[in-house]
Amino acid sequence: MLNNACNQYGPHLAGGLLPHAPGLVSALTEAQHQQLHRHAATRLKRTAMKPGMERVLAGRTPGDLVNDALEAILAGEDSSGKGRKLPAKARRSVEGFVYHVISVIDSQLSNLSTSAEAKSVHAPAGGEEAGPGFIKLPDPIDPSTMLEQRDTLRAVSEGLEEVLKTEKVLAPVIRYWQLNSEFGGAEFDSNQVFRVRQHIRRILRRLAMEVCPPSQERITGMEMLR
Repeated sequence: MLNNACNQYGPHLAGGLLPHAPGLVSALTEAQHQQLHRHAATRLKRTAMKPGMERVLAGRTPGDLVNDALEAILAGEDSSGKGRKLPAKARRSVEGFVYHVISVIDSQLSNLSTSAEAKSVHAPAGGEEAGPGFIKLPDPIDPSTMLEQRDTLRAVSEGLEEVLKTEKVLAPVIRYWQLNSEFGGAEFDSNQVFRVRQHIRRILRRLAMEVCPPSQERITGMEMLR
């Protein structure tokens, strides 16, 4: 567990001000620390399965990932420009802070993976008829497709906010999905994950009916549920 030297700060400040990162770190419960460690363990296992990452991550533990994320957030509180800035929505509650820490863990692992991939030896690119040792380049991403996906994600997120008004128990799964556009691992209840998947499918079906006439191929967005 990270040794925080700023325990004198409470999770709430006078005058209605949002709390600082040290106070939020101090306010984390043992159960929340365990939640962060379980998530880090799941992501560490998945990332280590990628080519070359087992060597990069050798010796690193889930606790290391959690500490690195918390230290980056604490470093972001000063004016040096280093570390990770803590957004206002992550300061409003300890629960919101936990999901921000989770997103930082994921981001740092993603950066490690990207850096390792950039340093690895790549096969030369070639067309479909290229010989052994060549790879086929992926099709370029259509900017209009990227915009459609962004708008779809936004619409789904708004639909999930409506769900939260009547099913508050789904908040942990929904908040994680809104931050990462994917579902978490074993740290979430499988029944709650299933319920959120059902809601997203329902929202996507409604969106498809709204934006696509019957004569056109419907937008499903189901790739977001992988």
